[in-house]
Order: sequence, then structure tokens, then C-alpha cells
Amino acid sequence: MSELIDPADGSWDEILIRDTFWEEDVEHILKIQTHEGHEDWAAWHYDQKGVFSVKSAYKVAIQNKDARSGKEASSSGGGDCTGVNFNWKKIWIAKWLIR
Repeated sequence: MSELIDPADGSWDEILIRDTFWEEDVEHILKIQTHEGHEDWAAWHYDQKGVFSVKSAYKVAIQNKDARSGKEASSSGGGDCTGVNFNWKKIWIAKWLIR
């Protein structure tokens, strides 16, 4: 992200943003406030192998939910994110065909 920010004033480098992203995304990006002096940080969570997946993001969401509710964090990924008890393992092990 820091490459997209003008080091002179800490604002977005609008020319670079417009050259890099689709026009429909540019306006949304330029509305985001920059925070001069803050370091970049990873905003996604990854698994033990360092790979991001929907499964790893779901696991973090469940752990955060459990932490907020005072429960011990779910480790199996079989937690309940919607108020309905659902066996998510069926989703994670499913073999999907992409055509």
C-alpha cells in the first residue's frame, strides 16, 4: 500500500491509482483516508503453511466470535457463525468442479 501513497504529503498518489485500478474502483479508493506515518500490516489471516483461504478466514472469524462471547476458541472450524449449528467440515472437504 505504501507505494500508492505520495511520500510528500501522505495522500494517495492519484495518478498512480488511476493508472493502476479500474475507474469504478478508483473513486472508492480515493475516498479512503490515508494515515501518514502508519506502517503497512497484513489484513488477512493465513494457515500454518502461510496460505490464505476462505477456510482460514472463517476460522479467524469463529475465533473472534468465540472470544467476544467468552467461549474457548473453536479449533475444528465446526463452529457456529450464524446462530445455526452447521457442520462446516462438509464444505471444507467438498471437491468442487470449476468449469
